[in-house]
Amino acid sequence: MVDTPVSVIIPTYNRADTIEEAVESLLSQSHAALEIIVVDDGSTDDTAGRLERFAGRIRFIRKPNGGCATARNTGLEHASGRYIAWMDSDDVCLPDRIALQARALDSLERAVLVSCDFSSMNAVGEVLEQSHICSYYSAARQVGGAAKLYDAAMSVEAGTLQARPTYVGNCYEKLVWGNFIHPPTVMVRRDALERCGGFDPEVPYSAEYDCIIRVARQGQCLYIDSPLLLYRYTDAQMSGSPTLWKVKENTARIMRKVVEQDPDLARVASARLKERIAVNLADAAYLRANGDRKEAWRLLREAIAEGGVSRRVLRATARLLAPEPAIEGIRRWRRMRDPIRQQA
Repeated sequence: MVDTPVSVIIPTYNRADTIEEAVESLLSQSHAALEIIVVDDGSTDDTAGRLERFAGRIRFIRKPNGGCATARNTGLEHASGRYIAWMDSDDVCLPDRIALQARALDSLERAVLVSCDFSSMNAVGEVLEQSHICSYYSAARQVGGAAKLYDAAMSVEAGTLQARPTYVGNCYEKLVWGNFIHPPTVMVRRDALERCGGFDPEVPYSAEYDCIIRVARQGQCLYIDSPLLLYRYTDAQMSGSPTLWKVKENTARIMRKVVEQDPDLARVASARLKERIAVNLADAAYLRANGDRKEAWRLLREAIAEGGVSRRVLRATARLLAPEPAIEGIRRWRRMRDPIRQQA
């Protein structure tokens, strides 16, 4: 069996300390027809120098800083593979990830995307949890496992590879209500990715989720219920992201795109979509109250316009009305209670 050509696109920005390990894990893949494309999104560290030893074995593209979405789109423009695999520059692929995912797509023409379970590791590469998908995604946790979000089990011819439990389903509408497909584990048909327009720079903090929704609308999704990737946590991630409010705001934008692009779903699920938009805007306002209060009030007004006054709206309002010294006192108390937060 001839391997289907796969291009792996790795966007990176100031990840000189991890990019080599990520690339080495791809050079060790059992899949022969593999193109590795690293897109440096304006790094100011020694990323380019660290990758010099891979010259001739990978494609290295440098561009001005524009965000992960633009870096992924740049990689797609230069890719030659029939399938496009996503990966982040601080993660590590297990040796058979690409081969198993490519064969899964080979086996079902109507499938447009395949993902898998993943393990978590800390900054120095120590494994924290073998199967991490339920810990990471509440949508998977709530049903007792990501496999239960798919319609049926299927058999994939793995040849000399160890076969892994694989599931298939129409996941589009489920994904609208909450993501459960981990972007660094995704492999997608190139034509499906191009039909949906690639990654949208207008939602830079949730561009992968947005793209997954638009790809999934075109066909079925596959899921390999086995961890084929190590997802790296850093201390900063563990202590909470200061940009989480932007993720929430971007998610609200994505739901508005769903309303515009899928009038059928918008008609039958109008109330639920408006609620999802309102919830994310209210949460964004609550989180933004720590910084730009003017922006937080704007987000709160949008949340009320979409869903009226809710418990989340009241929570955000209370935080915005609290005196700044009181909020700072709460922050200090939380840092004392949770030493990890001191590193944020």
